[in-house]
Parts: sequence; C-alpha cells; structure tokens
Amino acid sequence: MAMDDPKQFCKAFYDWAEACETPLPTDSESKKAWRKEFAEHWEFINRAIAKSCLLDRLIYGGETIRKELCPVHKGRWGGCVPKAPECGCSHGSCITGWLPNKDDMPTGESKGVMIIKLPNLDDLRSQGITIQD
Repeated sequence: MAMDDPKQFCKAFYDWAEACETPLPTDSESKKAWRKEFAEHWEFINRAIAKSCLLDRLIYGGETIRKELCPVHKGRWGGCVPKAPECGCSHGSCITGWLPNKDDMPTGESKGVMIIKLPNLDDLRSQGITIQD
C-alpha cells in the first residue's frame, strides 16, 4: 500500500507503536522491559505529536519548515485564536510565531487542533468558582 495519503502514514505509525507495546506470550523478561520502556516513551511522543501545529503543517499541509520569524511573535507559538492576527504568522487558528515561506501553498486550518470557547473568568468568579491566575 502506497503512502500517498498522510492519514495512511499516520495510521501505519500508530499501528507500529501498538505492535511494539503489545505483549506476547513468548516475550522474554528483557523484551517485557523493552515494551514497558517503549510505552513510556511513546506516551510522551504521542502527546507531543498531538500538540504540534508544526507537525500538522508538515504532514497535512505539505509546508516546509518556516524560516522567517514573525516580527510580532518572534518564533513563539501564541495559541489558537478565532481570528487570524494581521502579522501573517497564523496557520488557520494557530499563531505559529513564524511567517509562511513564499514557496509554500496556503494550507488553511489545522487538521489536529480544535478551538473551544472558554468561559469568561469573571462569570465563573461571580458564580463563586475560585480561579487561580
């Protein structure tokens, strides 16, 4: 099966990780230890993958690594916002901190990021909910 679709690539990666973590009745003690260590590392990597706007742009957007710092955000991720800032460093709703490369096609919204509207903190406080800043 060719890996023309990024989803196929990602599924293959997750299938591989699941196979690595799955114990077999024939596992030696060292193999069991390896699987346990792999699972710990994979948990960390999986979380990093899920949070990465950069990886989303590289895999699903077909972008290349951005090279020019945004003059406003200076290479720092600025979160996700409902409206793209005028500085031009956003990818969909994510403020990347980097300006798009001129040769990259615009890719639109991130595939892995979901925007949620958080409640107003003053409204929560008025309801007696304690908020630590």
